[in-house]
Amino acid sequence: MLNRAILIVLIAVVITACGASDSETISLEDIQATIANLPEGDSTSGEELFTQRIGSAPACSGCHQINEGRGVGPGLAGYADYAGDIVEGQDAFDYTYLSIAYPATHIVDTYANEMYTGYENALSDQEMADIIAYLLSLS
Repeated sequence: MLNRAILIVLIAVVITACGASDSETISLEDIQATIANLPEGDSTSGEELFTQRIGSAPACSGCHQINEGRGVGPGLAGYADYAGDIVEGQDAFDYTYLSIAYPATHIVDTYANEMYTGYENALSDQEMADIIAYLLSLS
């Protein structure tokens, strides 16, 4: 639990340092509450969401392939098998949530910080949970 709290504090610092204005600053409590209160995700719905636009947000599949292919973003083959090992002390669910909601928090080596930054606002809590469930089913 302490590792998670420390990690979330670091993430909040990174998010703030990456250019968030005072009105966009995200509190540690908000991040923790959001992650803790996401509903159970449905991977079937998440698979559908992965391939479609949601409002003005681009489809995840526009940049990410579910195989090893490289696109604008990294391929996601076997994602469930390694997502929990990317950041020490951070489980796969939290890593995935933060990568979607606050993409500047984690940038994969050899990729630029080009991910759409509006998913946190474009996706409902259920849609976010569904996409995470789908990604965590990719093994």
